[in-house]
Amino acid sequence: MKIVAISGSPVKGGNLDKTVQAVAEASGLDYEMLNLSKYRVNPCLGCLKCVETNHCIQKDDYSDILEAKIKNADAVIIAGYPTFASTDARTKTFCERTYSLRHRKVLLKGKPAIVVAGGYKANQAVEEWLKLFCKAQGMEVVGSMQTCGHPTCLACGYGEECEISNVKLLYGEGAKIEPHMFKNFDNDPELVAKSKQLGEALRDRLK
Repeated sequence: MKIVAISGSPVKGGNLDKTVQAVAEASGLDYEMLNLSKYRVNPCLGCLKCVETNHCIQKDDYSDILEAKIKNADAVIIAGYPTFASTDARTKTFCERTYSLRHRKVLLKGKPAIVVAGGYKANQAVEEWLKLFCKAQGMEVVGSMQTCGHPTCLACGYGEECEISNVKLLYGEGAKIEPHMFKNFDNDPELVAKSKQLGEALRDRLK
């Protein structure tokens, strides 16, 4: 059994990646981690050239690499994070490109899937969007979770002085950036337990 674990986060080793890996490892099954930031995935052209073959004609890393990986996987873990209260561009673009696998045959139908949503707010919007994507592709959503995150304002260098900083919004006027504001998946027992539960549920579903 082979799981593909897909993360839309560009932050290597960040909370989203950690959560996805924890779910995959808890399954006890063979898995491959796919960080979308490492691949060149263009937007769908809407050309419908994939109708006959269920293969995208664009020449990029989706058609050359990722399309086959998700098609041949026994199960999928997919994770994204919110930008402007919606799913991030990398994850959404990847999902849209899997339209090539939908025509006539719905080639992802029946695959068990786990959804992970990152970020520090609007997590639910991402979680629901990814669940809808999985269902639209005929996949079975075995479970989902929201993991932790923190605003980029904490690390941009201007978080304490910027007029539109989320540091002020979350912690009040004059707030200083402190270590406890940076969330870490590894330090949250509830999230660790939830990821373990989802990984085991995926394993049981694949038996």
